Amino acid sequence: LESATLGGAAVLGRDDIGSLEPGMAADFIALDMSKLEYAGAQSDPVAATLLAAPTTVSHNYVGGRAVVTDGELVGLDIDMAHALAGDMGVRIDFVPFRLPFLAEQLEDDHFDIAMSGLGATGRRATKLWFSQPYMNTTLALVVRDYDSEVFSDIEKIKRLPSFGLGILSGSFFREQILDSVPRANIVELWSVSQFFESPPEHLDALLTSAEGGSAWTLLHPEYQVVNPLPRRPRLPLAFPYGGPDPEFENFLDAWIQEQIGTGTVDEFYDHWILGKGAEAREPRWSVIRDVLHWVD
Repeated sequence: LESATLGGAAVLGRDDIGSLEPGMAADFIALDMSKLEYAGAQSDPVAATLLAAPTTVSHNYVGGRAVVTDGELVGLDIDMAHALAGDMGVRIDFVPFRLPFLAEQLEDDHFDIAMSGLGATGRRATKLWFSQPYMNTTLALVVRDYDSEVFSDIEKIKRLPSFGLGILSGSFFREQILDSVPRANIVELWSVSQFFESPPEHLDALLTSAEGGSAWTLLHPEYQVVNPLPRRPRLPLAFPYGGPDPEFENFLDAWIQEQIGTGTVDEFYDHWILGKGAEAREPRWSVIRDVLHWVD
């Protein structure tokens, strides 16, 4: 187990993964030990995890955000993918990809379309065929409540002697703000969770999108999303696909227009980004909670 976690992190040269503790990336999985594959292994869950027959995970968190819940992939783009497959009358298979090799994987027909919140930048458009945008994201900062007044005004930020600014590796918004904050101490992050788990004196603000930042503030209500710039830099999100394919391109663009026009995109946005309609789940019955009353 140590070889697969801490050892794997060392092989990758990463110091933010491999264990669950403050400041780490909060990447982890959960397995359902009640499944048949684990029969008779309840006395030693670690051994069961390593030695039992392969099984699907029950939950998977990447950077502190759920990507698999109850064995199913979840998220705005996952809902969009299910809707597209349903309207096309086809079965859907989810295939992982690595962004630096996305163009090659599409060209080699590893999959037909990438639906993963990708920004349609000019640089990417030289290598990829993009659908029309289905959503725009807006530059923003995530800051602690007590810092919101200062970080809402770019002129006040410029007067700071220095401050720590966390930026995700490869962020489109990086170049949009760096000229305006020359005194910022830039810290490149592997995941957003690093910002929330870092000591307050290390990072004062996180550069992200207003949409993504709003989702994180639902989990961390002591933070706010602010836009310090008088203008609002935006990045369109679109779906790259294996092209050229005029017939599929026409269908996909018309389908996206339909999802925008019928409010489907807004519905998914409200649920996954703004957290509307979320329902708190009651905890399962427990002897410790419901009989002994040792915990709430």
